[in-house]
Amino acid sequence: MFIPKGDERLPPYQFHKIGERCLISFLHIHSPEELLSFIERFGLIYGSGAPGVWGDYVHSALRTAAMFRAVLSQKKLGPAKIASAFRSQLWISQFNANRIDETHRPVREEDLMRLIGSVQLVPDSKIGARIRLDTDELIGALNWQFGLTLGGDLTIAQCPYCQKWFYTGVGTGKRADAEFCSLDHKIKHFNAKRATSK
Repeated sequence: MFIPKGDERLPPYQFHKIGERCLISFLHIHSPEELLSFIERFGLIYGSGAPGVWGDYVHSALRTAAMFRAVLSQKKLGPAKIASAFRSQLWISQFNANRIDETHRPVREEDLMRLIGSVQLVPDSKIGARIRLDTDELIGALNWQFGLTLGGDLTIAQCPYCQKWFYTGVGTGKRADAEFCSLDHKIKHFNAKRATSK
């Protein structure tokens, strides 16, 4: 379990302060060391606001990152495949299992309400207005970004060469249908493929 130093609780997370790289960084977590690096950069995932929970359980965070990757890997295959993958991952059941295993208490409705957080429309001098998400736990912001990605507002892909996740489309410098994270990886991928076919 990762536990912060001191006894101060973190303030509610605000989506615009975390940035869109948070989800990409979360998708790259495969080990406790990568999880620790993520927590050092973004903060605790689960344990900053839940009553009775003060820290992050390593196995739960790794399991959630793996679930996100499994569902996102189906996005190119269409909505039916996403829905099927989402169901097969038993999203709410997984959340319930995490809470019961870790806190040894039954899941309450208010626990499920913290899956995302509160959303507000606020003025913004640059664009006029924007949506602000406030959540007690970072997992709420991650779920928000995950939902935007699944729903199509954000486009994300996995490079077949390096297996890294990256954003595509408007504002990213990559075409919406980009398959590779960089031109270099595209060239290396096809060179390797050509070399093995000879």
